[in-house]
Amino acid sequence: MTVALYGTFLSIQTDRHRKYFMADDAEEPPHKAPHSTALPLWAHALLLVAYMAPVVYLAEQLAVPADYLIETMHFPTALGGITIALLVATPESIAAVQAARANRLQRSVNIVLGSVLATIGLTVPAMIVISHLTGRVLYLGLQNSGLVLLPLTLIVSVVTFASGRTNILQGFVHILLFATYIVLVFQG
Repeated sequence: MTVALYGTFLSIQTDRHRKYFMADDAEEPPHKAPHSTALPLWAHALLLVAYMAPVVYLAEQLAVPADYLIETMHFPTALGGITIALLVATPESIAAVQAARANRLQRSVNIVLGSVLATIGLTVPAMIVISHLTGRVLYLGLQNSGLVLLPLTLIVSVVTFASGRTNILQGFVHILLFATYIVLVFQG
């Protein structure tokens, strides 16, 4: 779903509403780190693992009370994953809102879409590795409705990307697919 929204926003920012996104690039030159402070690749990889470890640990610790609450209140199981995803994406969302309020639309879009894609792109593989290392079974939460919505979202994304131009109607279709997912989560 996130990839589809990313494609919609990317096409809108490069075609139809390009003028809104040009100001940030003109105002601020790209920041370049001095060569003396640049770290080698292995150091960046080590820092990435060091930063991800507490996030994974805290998510694991938060999962126990969240699962208990979901079972006690008879909420849908997928709500736990949605809640954890919202908590992980909240800091970047706050930064994106601050950038948007400062009239830095390009920075705002980059923060939100980049962080959500990075979170999904790093969290899911990390959880798969951890589940293999600990011997636990990992459930990604795709049941009947998800098995239909995932390919449908991918097909709509391909149509959005392949057309070269995106319009409001295509964005609305992506939002409608997301709303359908949320409704189906609560339908069980």
